[in-house]
Amino acid sequence: MSWFGTLVDFLRTIDRLTEIDRKHGGLLKDLVARVGKLEAADAATVTEARLTASVAGSAAASIHIAELARRQGALEERVKALESQRQSE
Repeated sequence: MSWFGTLVDFLRTIDRLTEIDRKHGGLLKDLVARVGKLEAADAATVTEARLTASVAGSAAASIHIAELARRQGALEERVKALESQRQSE
């Protein structure tokens, strides 16, 4: 094969690679963009899950605090009743 045939093969290879890049380069860019969007959506989902867990934990803590306050009120009422009994004796 002459140098001319080698040059033609080389140019055909470059043409094929350019065509592949044209066809699949856009697909690769689209894929990268989609992955970026999925990562952003995943981060938003994680943030939402953390907020939901925080709210649930806060609600559970509020329930426990309310129960403690109720018990404290009941104990204060008992103490007042006992003090009244002692004073009346």
